Amino acid sequence: NSPPQLAVLDWMMPHMDGYDLLRSLPSEQLSRLPVIVLSARNQDREVELGLELGAARFMSKPFEIKAVLTAVSELVVDLPPEQGRRIQQFISR
Repeated sequence: NSPPQLAVLDWMMPHMDGYDLLRSLPSEQLSRLPVIVLSARNQDREVELGLELGAARFMSKPFEIKAVLTAVSELVVDLPPEQGRRIQQFISR
């Protein structure tokens, strides 16, 4: 069981919304976990809140998959080499 290497979440999710999920992560864990918020709730305050809560990126729905993959590629550059390699291999399929 290895910890997640990257998280993509929405503000509107079943059981726990994206706000609560980000708030529940310890700051130490959040500093090592790149988070992309992908949401239709994209007013300025929603974007600001996501970044304040620790998200690395906020992307609006509808989205282009290429833009999401580009964001993922940019974020894995800052990960330890093995983590970044595994994610890059996954998205290059």
